[in-house]
Amino acid sequence: MRFLILALLTLTYPLLAAPSEPVSLEHGTAPTKRHDVVLAADKDTPSFERYALKGDDSQFPRFLIRELPSGKMVGSLKWPGDSSGDNQPLRNHTRILWHPNGTAVAINTNERYYSHTNILALDPKTGKFIELRFPDYKTLTGYPKPKSDDLRPRGHGIALRWTEKGFLLYEMSSTPGVSYKGTDPLHHRIALRVTPQGMEVVDREALPTTE
Repeated sequence: MRFLILALLTLTYPLLAAPSEPVSLEHGTAPTKRHDVVLAADKDTPSFERYALKGDDSQFPRFLIRELPSGKMVGSLKWPGDSSGDNQPLRNHTRILWHPNGTAVAINTNERYYSHTNILALDPKTGKFIELRFPDYKTLTGYPKPKSDDLRPRGHGIALRWTEKGFLLYEMSSTPGVSYKGTDPLHHRIALRVTPQGMEVVDREALPTTE
C-alpha cells in the first residue's frame, strides 16, 4: 500500500509542479508560423502571484519568443512598463507587430502616460531573437535631445506598422513643459531598417507638437 501511494505521488508531482502554459497574445504568431510571442504570466492567471512587486524589476513577467512547433524558447524580453499600473490584464496593454517575413518583431506596451516599443530580430547564426537598441535621439530626429526638466513627465514611442519595403514605421513624442523654448516639435515619425546588426534611419519627418 505504501509503495502504491509513493508511486502515485511520483506520477502526480510532475503534473503539479509543471509551469503553467504561457498566455497567448493577439497577433502573437508570426506570419510564417515559425515563431510566436507569448506572455509568461498575466494578472488573471494564478502564476502571476509570484510576480508580486518588491522593488525588483527582475520579478516582472516576461515576453517569450518560442520556436514552433517545438515550443523551444528562442527569445525573452522583460516587461518594460509598470505591471501594477491598473487592474487590466497585461495583454490589454500589448500590441505585437511581426515583420511579414518573420525575421523581426516589434512589441508595443502602453501605460497611462508612457508607451514603449521593443524590437527583436532573428540572428540567423544562432536561431535566437536579440533585442536591438534604438539609435540616439539626434540620429532619430535630427534634433539635440531636450532636457528632461523642460518636458512634462510623459512620453510615447510606438511602432505603427511595417511598410511594403520592409521598414518599420516608428512614431515618438514628448510633451513640452512650460519652460520648453526649443524648436524641436517633439513629435517625429521615423522609418527604420531593422537587421540583427541594428537599426538604421532611412527616412524621418517632424510632426505637429503633441500637447
